[in-house]
Amino acid sequence: MKKLSNLIFAFFLLISIYNTSAQVDVSYKIKANLNLLNETIDISQIIRYKNIRKEQTNEIYLYDWSNSYKDTKTPLSNRLAEEYNRSFYLSSKNKRGFTKIENISFENIDLVWLREKNKPDIIKLFLPKFIDNNEIVEIHLNYSIKLPDQKFTGFGIKNKKSINLRYWHISLAPFIKDKWIINSNLDIDDNSSLPSNFIIKWNYTNELSLISNLDKVSSENKNNNLIEEYEGINQVRAQFIFNNENKFKSNKLKNGKVILTDLNHKFNDSNQLKKSQKKIDSFVSSLIKPFPHNKILVLKKDYDKNPFYGLNQLPKFLNVYSDKFYYEIRFLKAYLNNYLNEVLHINKRKDHWIINGINTYIMMKYVETFYPNKKLLGEIANYSLLKPFKLSKLNFNDGYEFFYEFSQRSNLQQPDILSKDKLIKFNEKIASPSHVGIGLNYIEKNIGEKNFNKYLKEYISKSKIKNFEEFFIKKTNKKAEWFFKTYIRDRKAYDFKIKDIELNKENISFKIEEKSKRSLPIKIALIKNDSTILKKWISFKNDTIIKLKRIEADYISLNSGINFPESNKKNNWKFIKKPSRIKPLKFNFLKDVEDPKKNQVFYTPIINFNNKYDGISVGMRLFNKRIKSQSFTLDTFPEYSFNENTLVGSFRSVFKFYNDYNNNYLTQFQIFGSSYHYNSNLRYTVFVPSLSWVFRTPNLRSNKRQLLNVSWYNVHREKDLNIKTDPDYSILNLRYDFHNKGAINYLTFRSSLELSKNFGKIILENNYRKLFPSGRQLEIRFFVGKFLWYDYFNKDKFFDFNLNRVTDYLFQYNYLGRSEKTGFYSQQFIPAEGGFKSKFEQSNANDYMFSTNLYIGIWKWIELYTDFGLIKSRNLKLKGYYDSGFRINLVPDYLELYFPLASSNGFEISQFKYNSKLRFKILVEPRTLTSLFTRKWF
Repeated sequence: MKKLSNLIFAFFLLISIYNTSAQVDVSYKIKANLNLLNETIDISQIIRYKNIRKEQTNEIYLYDWSNSYKDTKTPLSNRLAEEYNRSFYLSSKNKRGFTKIENISFENIDLVWLREKNKPDIIKLFLPKFIDNNEIVEIHLNYSIKLPDQKFTGFGIKNKKSINLRYWHISLAPFIKDKWIINSNLDIDDNSSLPSNFIIKWNYTNELSLISNLDKVSSENKNNNLIEEYEGINQVRAQFIFNNENKFKSNKLKNGKVILTDLNHKFNDSNQLKKSQKKIDSFVSSLIKPFPHNKILVLKKDYDKNPFYGLNQLPKFLNVYSDKFYYEIRFLKAYLNNYLNEVLHINKRKDHWIINGINTYIMMKYVETFYPNKKLLGEIANYSLLKPFKLSKLNFNDGYEFFYEFSQRSNLQQPDILSKDKLIKFNEKIASPSHVGIGLNYIEKNIGEKNFNKYLKEYISKSKIKNFEEFFIKKTNKKAEWFFKTYIRDRKAYDFKIKDIELNKENISFKIEEKSKRSLPIKIALIKNDSTILKKWISFKNDTIIKLKRIEADYISLNSGINFPESNKKNNWKFIKKPSRIKPLKFNFLKDVEDPKKNQVFYTPIINFNNKYDGISVGMRLFNKRIKSQSFTLDTFPEYSFNENTLVGSFRSVFKFYNDYNNNYLTQFQIFGSSYHYNSNLRYTVFVPSLSWVFRTPNLRSNKRQLLNVSWYNVHREKDLNIKTDPDYSILNLRYDFHNKGAINYLTFRSSLELSKNFGKIILENNYRKLFPSGRQLEIRFFVGKFLWYDYFNKDKFFDFNLNRVTDYLFQYNYLGRSEKTGFYSQQFIPAEGGFKSKFEQSNANDYMFSTNLYIGIWKWIELYTDFGLIKSRNLKLKGYYDSGFRINLVPDYLELYFPLASSNGFEISQFKYNSKLRFKILVEPRTLTSLFTRKWF
């Protein structure tokens, strides 16, 4: 019987290879029994492989991606933690998945095999003999899979009611360009398996329904179980979805193929869903080629994992886009993900940019074809309140450039050819696909749509044997060479500039300069009243003089109406209507995107509560800071304080100098000033120029950062008669910071040197936080401070170290009531210097201080804390202190409550007015709060 089964399998293999246009070198025969109760799959499997290596070999690599869920030390676990997804790390063992292998054999001989070091989802097999080129081997495997919980990656099992399987069985690692592609599962959808043939027989409970991209060839109901067989020819992956309710809808196309999807939408017109799906399939088929298989499986989970960012964040009640457009963009995104992964036979981790770039290009073409006037803001772009904004005038396809430049102008861009696992999440999901798609669209505009689409269609048909770069450079006669040589390889941003303009009665002459002396085809145009009156494509070299016939125009522009990302587009437009050539000034409410035709100033009414003394203040924020980062910003906050009946406020001016190649990626000069009140009727004014050098590692996914800062604090205070210290002083602060803020391990170190005529001091501070798989967290902080010199007799402890309430003479902390000794505001806790929560009568030190703060998780966000400290003042003995209590960690680092228990003061919980001993920590700076949500992306 076994021989007969093998003969049938061999016959199927030969027939399928004969009937497919591309050679298939791998076939799988799998028997899979689903045990829903134990959440396992028992598998008996045969892998038939033809050796395509030119030389003999006895080594074979297999993917076992189901084993990537085995523990918290796998590459997958580390990847999830890097992106602040702690669900897998904190999960119980019975929620994780693994593979248990019983045996692997070849010709009835048990094989020697091992798992690759630090890659438990990669198996290396050693055959008992060397096999020749084109020799076929048959490997038998028996193993079981424990399914992981779907909440980790979207694959696995959910409540025993839903199972989503992709890359679930052990498979042959792809051999591409004479090299094994040995990639662990990182949940970035980059499995590079080559087309294979499948025969898969399932045995599962009839309480579930089963959907697959493979063709069902038989089905039998036996003893409350379904036994079903599926076949696939020349397919990249075998996907299966089990559900207790079938939400999938099928749509049969004219060519006989079937779209099967659970990405649906309720339209008023019941036929619109199928119309939109057919429209998308027809468009993609005509642009490239028809989908090569009988069934097209489009999953909602695929879209949810890789949505059209921006579209998925919009509240549905806004009705920004029509139902039809909203659905088609979502469906097209998921459809292309499935389509391109199936037809492009490349290394999808290394060459991800090809798939993602083509995906973006096709989406741009779809909108350009069917929705050419669609705005990025959709229907709300027509609202009268939004019409003055440049953002409301952006077309939908301008969004790709917008999102890429958001990364680029913060110096976070990475070369597109960088391996997918090396990209930060924002670049992987958004910026890089946008950048490549824009570049392909730019090539198309230059060489013509007809030629570009012909080349693209030809490449996709030959992707297994053709190199994308060599193919397109040759086809375009090197017109696309800039794209491959610099655009996708060089992280340095393009920056074109128009200069040396000369006007006479007959001609307009000027030069085009690119900051890094790179050249590529570029579109120049003359603009009048927002209309193009002359345009042409040119290939330029820096400092080449370009002459145009003199026409009455308002602007000379570069690449107007075409998406091409740059670090600065203001210099792409030159105003020539008036002799001064100064662009018109435009005042905008709130904030807007860059308008290269105008000089922009923004204004925003503000209501502020800075501290108890100023109370509520109102004012007008005036600034030039746009949505995307820029090299120079000026931000002013003039306000009126109702408590003090006077003007208060602040300003900040920042000059940023980015370096695209050095570890010192940012050098920043800043001037900051503020004037508020530190007590009733007592004003302080701070003026601080500073210079910072910020460093990072070449690996942008790393959280490691370093900072060198030099600041000159100039403080002027109205005299408080209760404080002897001179109210005016200047302090030079030299600071070094190191931090590596991970979701599991969190480390910061800070050292600073403060110098003034009154004192000199050195400070060292270290903070370490560790999250354990049990969910318990340990945090420990050390602080050491030492005065080098100090004129303490005349300073009234003003510059002393303090165990429980830092003086903040530099006015760098957000104290709500910095001069309060009693009451609610005095209970605010700032985690600086000693970091104690309990208050002590003698807590100052004018010589040196050492303290340590320890926090241990007890249950969820409740922690036990204890602090130990030593303080030494001149001419006094060394004194030691301790305190302990509970911390309720509502939002770590942002909102915390402290309940003292015992300290050097005694058992505090039983003492008089215990509520006055409670402390709270609150941080409400919008700029800092946003990092809580963006840290997993950058």
